[in-house]
Amino acid sequence: MTTCRELITAAYRKARVRGRGDTLDAEEAADGLFALQSFYDEMVGEGVFGRLTDVVITAAYEADEQERVFNTDLDGGGEPWTVTLPVEIEDGFATDGARPPRDLALVVIAGDPVQNYVYSSQLGAWVSLTGVAGAGLTLEQDAPLAERGADALACLFAAFIAEENGKTIGPVTAARAMAFRSRLTHRPSAEHVPTQAEYF
Repeated sequence: MTTCRELITAAYRKARVRGRGDTLDAEEAADGLFALQSFYDEMVGEGVFGRLTDVVITAAYEADEQERVFNTDLDGGGEPWTVTLPVEIEDGFATDGARPPRDLALVVIAGDPVQNYVYSSQLGAWVSLTGVAGAGLTLEQDAPLAERGADALACLFAAFIAEENGKTIGPVTAARAMAFRSRLTHRPSAEHVPTQAEYF
């Protein structure tokens, strides 16, 4: 798997900030990690992973996909309520009435800190976009979404950081960046979601 450090290094190279084979110094790595966290946070805020339904909880809760769970009420002991991520989703269209979460489904736990999770069908697991318990990404952890194409993700991140570094990305990198973002928003690999009409 590609680490956040490797992703940042590749993006700096694609943005023409660093040359091939260069090693990032500590300041560049820290700046890159801050930018990477902002990159994921902005994707959530821009609706790349879809719209959210707001839920305010006053007890322990199992989230559903596409929910923003406001977990600010305390459990009497001064701690937020326990919020778990769903393993199965009840679905009347599923053969046995339940299915795994949909690919790139999002759950946001809005508290202090905010925690953003995206479901990866490739990994069969929820992936944190905000590090362990929302504490932030680390350089040595697996880069979220890299399983979908680490080099293409690096192109998209390069487009995100290029201007700040006084650089421009090349046309091929720009095209790959937009193609990767399009795959996230349009989800062509996701299963078809059946619909059911309601008649009044």
